[in-house]
Amino acid sequence: MNQSDFRPFDGPQPIYVSLPFSIWWPEQHSPSVVVYEDGRIIYTKWFKEKGTEIGHRYEAVLSKPDLATIYALMEPIQKLKKLKSHYRLTNVPTDGPESRIYVHSKNGPKRTQIEGFHSRLKRDELAYSKTDAPVIGAFFNMYHYVENLQPAQGKPWTPKYIKLLFRKERKPEPEFTLPPRAPAKSRKVVNWPKEWPSFASPQVSRQENGYTLFLDAAQWAKLRPVPPISNDALIRIQGKIYEVLQDEVYPREPEWYQAFGIVE
Repeated sequence: MNQSDFRPFDGPQPIYVSLPFSIWWPEQHSPSVVVYEDGRIIYTKWFKEKGTEIGHRYEAVLSKPDLATIYALMEPIQKLKKLKSHYRLTNVPTDGPESRIYVHSKNGPKRTQIEGFHSRLKRDELAYSKTDAPVIGAFFNMYHYVENLQPAQGKPWTPKYIKLLFRKERKPEPEFTLPPRAPAKSRKVVNWPKEWPSFASPQVSRQENGYTLFLDAAQWAKLRPVPPISNDALIRIQGKIYEVLQDEVYPREPEWYQAFGIVE
């Protein structure tokens, strides 16, 4: 297979995406919800495990009324003009939760980032300037509706591909020191098995600061858990040492990555 034949992002058009954002976790780009034009939704379902809430990805096909409601909620957003890249609720701390929201209809994409938006936010908790009212109101109506969809027929989502991001080890920026990361000398170095896919694979893309390796999810399930991939481990592959992050691959995800200027 040639690299040009490998198309991990194929899929239907996304019409709504929300990505939680925190300055303490700037490298986390996983969406909380993605809705596609064919009615498919990939969303986060929360479970309490050992006293901690853990989010798991689920998928379902929305009912026609739910999908129609989403399209109706798009209309006020599409009418907005001179949309700013960032808004802020006036009653939240400067390091509070944020959400990046991407909406795509027949009129094209709209996107912004709103500081203070989170999945449990209630309408009576909104506080914003008068000039921002039309934007905050339109985006909150969409955000609140979609974030609270929990389809009864949902089932755990298994992505077609997962990606492993091999990045040259970087020193953390001073303002992003929570949670603290162990120094490189004390971190475990794991050798990448020679029989595993290498950087010569057609399923690899190269970036300035490393490589991204795409693996079929079924293949990855067979390879795990040796060697263990974790934020505390370093991987030695082809004679060099990298940090490795693991993430799911969403259909058409480059669209919202490009919209928000996200570079992995």
